[in-house]
Amino acid sequence: MERRCSTLLVLLSLLATVPAAAMTQRYAATLEEARWQVERGTGECGLVHDIPRLGRVRFHQRSGRPLEFTLGVALSPDRHDVARVAAVPPPWKHDAMPRELGTLRIDRSVQPIHAGRTLARRLLMELEQGMFTEFHYRDWADARDEVTVVVSPVRFREVLPAFQDCVAGLIQLDFDPLAEYFIPFRTDSYRLHRLTRRQLDRIVAQYRKRGDVGRIVVGGHADERGTEPYNEVLARKRAEEIRRYLVSRGIPYSRIEVRSYGERWPANPGKDPQALAENRRATIWFTE
Repeated sequence: MERRCSTLLVLLSLLATVPAAAMTQRYAATLEEARWQVERGTGECGLVHDIPRLGRVRFHQRSGRPLEFTLGVALSPDRHDVARVAAVPPPWKHDAMPRELGTLRIDRSVQPIHAGRTLARRLLMELEQGMFTEFHYRDWADARDEVTVVVSPVRFREVLPAFQDCVAGLIQLDFDPLAEYFIPFRTDSYRLHRLTRRQLDRIVAQYRKRGDVGRIVVGGHADERGTEPYNEVLARKRAEEIRRYLVSRGIPYSRIEVRSYGERWPANPGKDPQALAENRRATIWFTE
């Protein structure tokens, strides 16, 4: 009896010195739960998928902005970390192999995972091909457990055409902005007032300070009041007036491109005076 007790004590002491094995936390929608939904707004499109017990993933694009991907959660992480991203084939695709897609920073926010245009488009393509997207990271409590978040391609193709149709209606930029500035205008006017000139002088200073700007694009906008042809002309006059001022400050004419977006690209979809004021503007982009 004494020998059995001593043996048991030895075993217990050994177990106490062995670190607890890491657990795996897995968040994924079942085949029955997996759904994708298209969200449409003024000048923006979304494609969302709920992850039970965790949150929601979302592809999102606005007019003049690139496609983005985010993971939203109810409780933000307590620390920064890194997530590994992979495309994993379903069990029935025996000839397909998993693909590593890179890593993403985990931020301390309710949208801890964010992917820009390049990776967001890759994730969209992988889901269209029937691949699962997996994010792997250490748990946000004490980093003891391995966490896997699975984005399911089930029923993805059913709604993808509607999302693509929505995105096709957005204004697309054919360049990647290095910087962006907004210039306000008075109602039914394209004249530059004193405060606007000061703002443009600061933009000129930024242009001279940077060494990576090859081109400046100026886009004119108008609020929704007035006819569409009139607003198109007014928006162009606003952009051209800014170009004249930039040239007068020494920026070569050949480096400045003017575009008119009329009333087609509201910064604020509202109808109140504040929204209209935000839409009477020009946008200045620095690009390579």
